[in-house]
This record gives sequence, structure tokens and C-alpha cells, in this order.
Amino acid sequence: SDLQPGDILVTERNGGQAGHTGVFSGDGQIVHNSSDRGYLIRQSATMWGSIISRNPSKSFTFRYTCG
Repeated sequence: SDLQPGDILVTERNGGQAGHTGVFSGDGQIVHNSSDRGYLIRQSATMWGSIISRNPSKSFTFRYTCG
């Protein structure tokens, strides 16, 4: 709920490997790659929220800060 533009979201696959990764672009949107479609997709952050809420202990948000 406190996402800021540039935040990186990562879900985890089985076995502890990084799963899907996206970047919050603001205005409630996440930009991520679709391996099925072969191009970048801009999608509602609420879709990602539902994925993260199903497995919050294996989902991460990274934020770069200067300073």
C-alpha cells in the first residue's frame, strides 16, 4: 500500500528461486515482462497484491535509497 515509483517487486517460486519481477511505475501500475507474450506489460498493482497476499512470506519489495 505504500509503494513508490521505482520499487521492485519479486515473488518467489518453489525452491527459493526468484519468481516474477516487476517495477512499480506509479498511478497504481506495475511494469513487468511476459515471457509468454515476449514484451513488457503495464498492469494494475492490485493483480500483484493478490499474488503477494497468497504468499506474503515469499514476496519481497526492494527500494533503492540514496544516502
